Amino acid sequence: MAFDARTGSLLLFGGFTQREGEEVQLADTWRWRNGCWRRLPSEGPAARSWATFVYDPVSRATVLFGGKVDNTETGTFGDTWQLARDQWTQLDTAQAPTPRAHHAAVWDAADERIVLFGGSRGFELLGDAWSWAEGRWSPIASEAAPEARALHAMYFDAELGGVVLHGGSSNPWPPFNLSDRWVVKGREFRPLEHGPARAYHVAGKLEDKGFLSMGWAFEANPVVASWLDGPGGWRRLDDPENGPAARAGAASAVDPSTGVLYLYGGMNAAFQPLADFWRFDGSSWSRLLGCSTE
Repeated sequence: MAFDARTGSLLLFGGFTQREGEEVQLADTWRWRNGCWRRLPSEGPAARSWATFVYDPVSRATVLFGGKVDNTETGTFGDTWQLARDQWTQLDTAQAPTPRAHHAAVWDAADERIVLFGGSRGFELLGDAWSWAEGRWSPIASEAAPEARALHAMYFDAELGGVVLHGGSSNPWPPFNLSDRWVVKGREFRPLEHGPARAYHVAGKLEDKGFLSMGWAFEANPVVASWLDGPGGWRRLDDPENGPAARAGAASAVDPSTGVLYLYGGMNAAFQPLADFWRFDGSSWSRLLGCSTE
């Protein structure tokens, strides 16, 4: 999911659902605006899940990379697509990251680029970093860098002036959750203080606090805990009655103008997909109901 700053709306593409007990990959594109989901008619990327989808305010377009239809190498994508003014375009690139899924990518406002790291192809973990700017991919080479991983989260931190990477898994399955955090500025990674151990989670910067939401705990079960990283260090927030149920692999996006984080879907402990929609303003959750139109 991505926040489209040009229109002040949210964009959602693909993922998976279940029909008659079978996992089904999706290829639909939706926009959330004025309290309603609307399906976009434009044909675009093939059905997939676990791709990255990031808004680029310089080109005023949303960029999608990778994803998968299954856990094989041949079922993993390495294509780059752009969604601009509700129209999809596949982009030809001279060089690009290798096909992958379960990677993370985010807009780097300091260097005006998208930063992508890691992921997996089949059961191979990846540890390379790339940037997307001016319509092309470029590798980021750093002497110090995080170990190869998948299922991690990334967000931009204006105070640090760089992109923060947190957690993930150093084992394809079952996930062995990591707690390390890194910041990348320019072409260099630098380690930060560790946070809670999580994978399959979402993260975002809300005003002066780093936000960490539901993911997998070490026992490989989803947990409902949310965390804030403020002046007093990491603080756990629990509100099971008024917030989202425990989940992993949710889609999320932050509205940079308000600092509000939006969260959609994910899966429960039984690997069943969820379809609820929430917003978090830095102190409390509220559920969004709204409508949907084809």
